[in-house]
Amino acid sequence: MTMTAHTLPTRFKTHWLNWQQQRLMLRQDWRTVRFLALDLETNGLDCGADGILSMAWVPIHNGVMGMSEARYHVIQTPVALNQSVVHHHLTSADIADGETLDSVMRQLAQAMSGAVLVAHHAGLDWRLLRAASKQTGVELSPLAVVDTLLLERRRRAQRYQHEQMGAERLDAYTLSACRQRHGLPPRAAHHALEDAVACGELFLAQAWKQAGNAHLPAADLVRRSRPTF
Repeated sequence: MTMTAHTLPTRFKTHWLNWQQQRLMLRQDWRTVRFLALDLETNGLDCGADGILSMAWVPIHNGVMGMSEARYHVIQTPVALNQSVVHHHLTSADIADGETLDSVMRQLAQAMSGAVLVAHHAGLDWRLLRAASKQTGVELSPLAVVDTLLLERRRRAQRYQHEQMGAERLDAYTLSACRQRHGLPPRAAHHALEDAVACGELFLAQAWKQAGNAHLPAADLVRRSRPTF
């Protein structure tokens, strides 16, 4: 039997319709789909939602970044701060004066609605966002997720043998290293807004190089960078 919205139980119907709508939107050319480049700065790599210290995002549409809509938030946290705050250009006073995680998540949910999330090493950011979603009760529903790190690995895998790929330096896929290969200028690292913009610029360079002037469905970029969550 063919599955349609009419044959589904009511409680699944909304999810099914949303899924169908997402599929249709991702079939469009990538330039017509809205993306949201995001970066989190945290209190260490193994922290939970309470370790998110700052968050920034910038929308991308029609192949350009909407800097006037970029947002940067410092977030209050109840946990003891470690040395990472120094690298993120934050002070204890900044954190104390920050916004609540709940407030920032609500703003992010609104910005992310109908957009494809873009991040560098997206699995790490998405893990923390899911934890924050569970903690705050704020649901995040991006159309899909694109990982610029995995996009770069796939692009280079097409140019080199897999044996050579395995011999690459561990830092070959940092955000700055990936940007350098695309001829993008250096940016200050470990600041959420700077890194969100840097990630967005890298994504645009990758997408334009892959698509050129031809039609490229957004779904192709998603598939080529599918994170392992």
